[in-house]
Amino acid sequence: QITPCDQAGQVLSLSRNHVNKIDDMPFADNLDHLKAREKEALLILVLSALRHGKTDWSTNSKATDRLFSALGLSSNDFNVENIQTELHRIQQSNQARQDASLRSGIKLFFPDFCSRNNLDAFDQKILLLLFMNVTSERFRETFSLCQFEEDKKGIQIRIILSCLCSGYRDQLEKRTHFSRNAPLVSHEIIFFHHDFNKQSNSHIV
Repeated sequence: QITPCDQAGQVLSLSRNHVNKIDDMPFADNLDHLKAREKEALLILVLSALRHGKTDWSTNSKATDRLFSALGLSSNDFNVENIQTELHRIQQSNQARQDASLRSGIKLFFPDFCSRNNLDAFDQKILLLLFMNVTSERFRETFSLCQFEEDKKGIQIRIILSCLCSGYRDQLEKRTHFSRNAPLVSHEIIFFHHDFNKQSNSHIV
């Protein structure tokens, strides 16, 4: 017989089926979707910073505390293996929930925009980082915390590639996504630095 005292000491967890149901729930709206994608973008920054040894995550500061809170992680979780696993989980969850949203008739602007402009998976990651850089204060704070070189007009290509690619060979291959004929550039979704002043100030990316 289990006493109340014994029950109090038992460890509880969500069943795998229940977790899967949460991951398959449609997003409530575009804001809900972008909040989830923001977390994905933050994890991309953190993983890159860890791989390149850019910051000491044990340092106590308000910025690191806010980041830990936003990601639901502690400083002990901040190693390459754990962050890589969490990023993969979040990406799978976001994709599953995005698909569920589309099946439910919920129009999400970000994936719709990507689809209409024929952006592949890597293009979408590039766009995600650039979009969060101009819309999310938390992303910019984390970008600074990760000690990436900052630029008020955007993010340098080499930094984007170092965040999204695991090695130098991959970076070289993925540079084609920034060619003049690539969708992101040819559709004028992103601009090179020397072209920036020629564009309207209202262009968000």
